Amino acid sequence: MIKTNAILILPENITNKIAAGEVIERPASIVKELLENSIDALSTQITVSIKNSGKSVIKILDDGIGMIRDDALLSLERHATSKISSLDDLSTIKTLGFRGEALSSIASIARLNIISKTKDDETGTQIFIEGGKIRDVKQIASPTGTSVEVNQIFFNTPARKKFLKSDITEMSYISQTFNTISLAYPSIKFRLIKYDKEAVNTSASGDLEIRIGDLFGKDLVKDLIPISREANKMKLSGYISRPSFSLSGRRNQFFYVNNRCVRDKSVNHAIYDAYRTLLPKGRHPTLFLFLDVSPAEVDVNVHPAKAEVRFANQRLVHDFIYHAVFKTLSQHKEQHYKDIFQINNTTTGTAHDALKSGRQVDKEKFVDTTFFKFFTCRDQNSKPSANIDFNMPSPTTQNYHRYSDCVPVGQIENSFIVLENSSNMILVDQHTAHERILFEKLEKEFKESKIEKQKLLFPISVELSHGESVLLENHLEDVNKTGMEVECFGKNIFLIREVPSILEGKDFSALLLEIVEILAEAEKTESFEQIFTETFKILACHGAIRANQNLKHEEIQNLLLTLDKTELPYTCPHGRPISLVFSLKDIKKKFLRI
Repeated sequence: MIKTNAILILPENITNKIAAGEVIERPASIVKELLENSIDALSTQITVSIKNSGKSVIKILDDGIGMIRDDALLSLERHATSKISSLDDLSTIKTLGFRGEALSSIASIARLNIISKTKDDETGTQIFIEGGKIRDVKQIASPTGTSVEVNQIFFNTPARKKFLKSDITEMSYISQTFNTISLAYPSIKFRLIKYDKEAVNTSASGDLEIRIGDLFGKDLVKDLIPISREANKMKLSGYISRPSFSLSGRRNQFFYVNNRCVRDKSVNHAIYDAYRTLLPKGRHPTLFLFLDVSPAEVDVNVHPAKAEVRFANQRLVHDFIYHAVFKTLSQHKEQHYKDIFQINNTTTGTAHDALKSGRQVDKEKFVDTTFFKFFTCRDQNSKPSANIDFNMPSPTTQNYHRYSDCVPVGQIENSFIVLENSSNMILVDQHTAHERILFEKLEKEFKESKIEKQKLLFPISVELSHGESVLLENHLEDVNKTGMEVECFGKNIFLIREVPSILEGKDFSALLLEIVEILAEAEKTESFEQIFTETFKILACHGAIRANQNLKHEEIQNLLLTLDKTELPYTCPHGRPISLVFSLKDIKKKFLRI
């Protein structure tokens, strides 16, 4: 706990070990430093007031422990801090700040009005500073806590002021900083006031889910999955987005180490590795992740903005995060089967009984797709004049269904399987469904070194360019671990002698060319560990049931039963959705039955 009258000027032997503090670049930098000070001061309520996007006024008011007069004056000195006092403290930092440079850096480029009071003092201390020089100090009546008002930043350094962006841009930086810090402390009440109007007012519930809703909207929370894993004295908690929910950018990604928001390439790689077969290219998950580790196992003194860390055991952290995220995504399926989706057998009892007993569903019902073609192929000119919306109810990828508990109704264009249950109509892409099944089968067999192979009666000859030949030769051992047996047969000629059994009757020449493309990408990015995953994606795609392929009822049942047994049955290995859900309630509304 921070004590009053405990601020000290750090000796030179410690300051020499501290990474140089970040220069104040913009209003958001000031907001960050002052918010961290308020949190370290054990505040329970913090208010941020902004005028002119922080260029005119930034005011942070907290109800923390405050400072006595001597500490308030000393806090303006460089390397003045109450958070560390020895070299040993640098390896066990538990506070957000520790360098003792924030107030002195801010004071040097702005006009400051600081008011602070401890609970034991009868009056507070007010200090006016201009361009780093103290202009006035006096006693003043004030509540316990600290208020820091920053006016006219860069008033004495106009060259730096020119580099500030537009008001909208600078305000967006402030909002991002406010969100980033307040996310990590749901037990503290935060307020953000812009131009004298309240923009954000969070609760102090201590519940991260509520805090996410306060800052990003309650609709986002619906698309998140809770995560909580512990191993090797580490704990990962927070929320990650369902695979069916993704964004085109990384704006909603927050990763914290001991409540400090940081960037780390290894952590980022672990997270994206877990999502690798679940998201389409160019799409990104939403993350609110908190890693708790021993302060002795992580160095936060490596970046001026304290935005990067260095782990004592980087590989251990990477693997822990990867497995935590991947297992959460996998287990999410079973949890939703139990908690969200409940089939009402009394409503569709006859159909379900027929399915489970193995009896054939009525043939006419099974093959008739007129009902669905009405929605998807409707003649727009035939729409009646009445004010009725005949558009198909919007589908959702919120897949909370067990496929084999649904009743197959038929196929559309011999490509999409139509299912129904008591609540929804579900369309399943038969190709992507089979892709998922084959991909997980290949991965499992690869890990067990038991990929089922098929020797070709006549080897397939493939001619490559010189560059492709060199590339394939360099990785021939890896390629042959995937169930292929490829050998060099003279200059730029390769023979395919054996393939995974799932690829019977496929175009093996085209397949090998695609594998070469994967190798080229791995060489370019040095991501050699992805060779097998990407190859299995291609193998599964080539081996899967195609579109425009008629399936018998028994084949559909078997596909659904097998799909339910996969770890991730809602997206194909490339991240495309396997199924779309249409609420029967919405369909009935379109027919004016509700």
